[in-house]
Amino acid sequence: MMAVQYGQQASQWAAAYARIQADWHSYFADLHLSGDNGMANLREGLFRTTRALFRLMNAPEPDMDDIHRLATTLASETALVTAEVLFDDVLPMLADLSQRDFHLHVCSDSFAKQAQTLLAHASISEHFEHIFGVDTMDQLDRDAIYYELVASRCGVSSAEMCLIVDDDVRHVRAAQASGLQAVHLARAGARNASSLHSLADLSGWIGN
Repeated sequence: MMAVQYGQQASQWAAAYARIQADWHSYFADLHLSGDNGMANLREGLFRTTRALFRLMNAPEPDMDDIHRLATTLASETALVTAEVLFDDVLPMLADLSQRDFHLHVCSDSFAKQAQTLLAHASISEHFEHIFGVDTMDQLDRDAIYYELVASRCGVSSAEMCLIVDDDVRHVRAAQASGLQAVHLARAGARNASSLHSLADLSGWIGN
């Protein structure tokens, strides 16, 4: 996309982006991604990394508004897609749930369109009714208020009707703090918490 729109070779843009990735944290070092200003600071960081692309390429910079729009486009509509993106237990679990009266949704730490790209690549996007990204939720923190809002947008009338499954202990605790049921997916290597209801994988999880 960058080569078509701004010239030079795609491989050169990719090489420039690899250099930015290697030094990614320096662009966000003074930006706090938690709290009320988290989304604004995320967009500022994306602006910096996108602007740096043009500097590394010695390419003319668009104006600031155009860079901001481009940064959002790159974060929203592109995704690093590899050949295998699913754990082995995911497809059997989705096949099982498709036979039951469950409504499935995704909460993502990326932009919604980027998550949609990954789900589509894995050919499972049709299983999910909503994808909640950082842009559609307008916040980065997954706190209790976040999960209350998710439940509301899903049309959940009571906490007992909503189950959150996540491999991050912090997200599970936040969901529980909002009054929702939550299960910790403690895959191999994941940080566990003995006080949480945990599963090693998704096999047979409904019965648990």
